Amino acid sequence: MKLEIIDAGEIGGRAYISPEDMKGLRVDDFDVVVFTNEYDDWGAAQVIAKEDCMQGYIMIDSMTLDSANMASGDTVDVKRNEPKGGIYEVQIGVEPMGSQATEKVVIWVADHASEMSELLKNRPIFRNLEVNWRDAEIGHVKLKVVQTKPPIQPGETAIIDPAGQEITYEIIHAVDMSFNAILLIDVSGSMLKEDMVVSE
Repeated sequence: MKLEIIDAGEIGGRAYISPEDMKGLRVDDFDVVVFTNEYDDWGAAQVIAKEDCMQGYIMIDSMTLDSANMASGDTVDVKRNEPKGGIYEVQIGVEPMGSQATEKVVIWVADHASEMSELLKNRPIFRNLEVNWRDAEIGHVKLKVVQTKPPIQPGETAIIDPAGQEITYEIIHAVDMSFNAILLIDVSGSMLKEDMVVSE
């Protein structure tokens, strides 16, 4: 189903869809959907029916949109997704968003893993998902899902702790996260985003 994105602000990583579109997608409240744009950027969220969400639109959490490289006005293909089970280890990259010392923040997050777990619990995760932890006692912190065991492949989602399964977290500095990039310099000024497709 093709839907247009509305940035809903911070709504706990979730998305709102009209009851009519929920029926069309054959999803219920708290099911997971994956949304993909024309450039194959994608993200995932739990959905909730919302009466004041207009038919033909999907209202998505801001940070989920940032992780998916999408914004309001984008048109996406929305499909139901069955999250992967059996996740027993998650590597989390930690980035201070204020003036906090990185080492201090990493240690603090490791010491408060139970609070972090509650923040991530039952939220669909995928590779490179970013989550803002604004009300952390140490100050605003950004968390990024770097990798999991078993691995989440591109296009897959997972749910942390859906049935009380114990999860091991590895907390690392944001600067320690692997970084793969391709730099394209358009010297002619004629290049468009759709001219080149880069995939893993």
